[in-house]
Amino acid sequence: MKRFDEIFDKIGHFGVYQLLAYCLIGIVSFYNGYQNISVNFLGGHQPHWCKIERLSKFSHERQRLIAVPDDDTKDKWSYCQVFNLNYTSYTDDELLRWTKEDRKYFQANASRINCPNDWVFDQSQFILTTLSKVGVSFLTGSNYHPHPSSS
Repeated sequence: MKRFDEIFDKIGHFGVYQLLAYCLIGIVSFYNGYQNISVNFLGGHQPHWCKIERLSKFSHERQRLIAVPDDDTKDKWSYCQVFNLNYTSYTDDELLRWTKEDRKYFQANASRINCPNDWVFDQSQFILTTLSKVGVSFLTGSNYHPHPSSS
């Protein structure tokens, strides 16, 4: 029985061909790996909610408290619905005094509508993702094509 090293004496050791093959496979694998890892950054989950133009000068937390109902299926807010209210009929002071009790009242009594306009994207973890760039409408099949909001 021949030893392992004796076989290499017959067929040849690590040479130019093996080095070239090793380099080419390494280069191709590097770009493939980079592409696979980039999905973690480009396709990250970016929370969003319906944009109400009247509320755009308030903080994200205040916007969600005033306009966005809780999602009944999750422990989060609704990504695609708002309370059907005329927000322009409220003064800034009234909106600033809006409490969780007001929210509970509207949660129980106010009707809801699908997003009439754009979306606001939470940028605390990701600034830009596929969701905010392509838009929710592309993923949900609606006809409205929003632009990412920086508010």
